[in-house]
Amino acid sequence: LMLFQETLDEWLTCQRNWMYLETIFGSPDIVKQLPGPAKVFQAVDKSWKLIMKQTNDDRNALKATTNDKGRRDIFRAHNANLDQIQKDLEDYLETK
Repeated sequence: LMLFQETLDEWLTCQRNWMYLETIFGSPDIVKQLPGPAKVFQAVDKSWKLIMKQTNDDRNALKATTNDKGRRDIFRAHNANLDQIQKDLEDYLETK
């Protein structure tokens, strides 16, 4: 159950950050101004959508969070990337 809770916590954090950044990186202007962070976001976005499709196909929460032991680590890596993207975005906006 600890793996379930840890994965779910990371998942929800990832979802919150992804939702915020998705609208921002949907703008071609931002993608043009921040090509590095945009590329990292695109990789996270692709993985996020794949995980959501897999979860939609098999809607068992316990299986979705514990069958793939690496899923927690995937979300942790995504969260680190999304945090860095958000920092890069904030640094960019401070220079504007």
